Formats: sequence, structure tokens, C-alpha cells
Amino acid sequence: MRRTSATRPWPRSSAVWQKPAGPSGCALFGSVARSEAGPDSDYDLLLIVPDDAPRERRRSRLAFEVRWGTGVAADVLVRTRSQFESRKHLPASLPATILREGRLLHAA
Repeated sequence: MRRTSATRPWPRSSAVWQKPAGPSGCALFGSVARSEAGPDSDYDLLLIVPDDAPRERRRSRLAFEVRWGTGVAADVLVRTRSQFESRKHLPASLPATILREGRLLHAA
């Protein structure tokens, strides 16, 4: 996974990154990460949270907080570290695709 900015940078105004139970990683994937975005493209983000994160941090609430106030369209998925790690060896899995094509936006 490349640690570079996307063609259209993600607005980093969200305070979710500073929260104690915030994501330990965030990856951009899809057309924006591949620099193939068109005018109607949205952001595809994967948030990785620690396995011991509180239940509410492992749910869509975290995804909502990341999008809040950005003014951009985004599909945000939330996975625990072990969920991500357990599937990254499968070539057609989302974790494997993100490792190949994704861009790391945040790492704790």
C-alpha cells in the first residue's frame, strides 16, 4: 500500500483521528486511489480499528463520524485488525486489493 496523497485529497477536518478509540488505520481504495476517478466518483475508505475497540467503534457509527462535515461522498467500511489480517492472503479479497492498490491515509 502506497503512503501517498490521492488525486483529490481527503478532507482531514474530522476530529475522529484524535479520539482515543479512533481508527488505527485508514486506507483509500477504488478509483480515486488508482487515479482513475471521474467527476461522479466517490471516496472508498477502509477504517481499521483495534480488535479490542469498543463495540460502537467497530460499527458504522465510526464511518459516519469520518464523513461528518466533509461535504464529500464516501463509502466507508470498518474492520478490525484481525478481520483485515485474516483475509489479506486471499488474492481476490478486499484486504489484498487494498494492499495492492490502496493508499494509506492514516496510521497510528
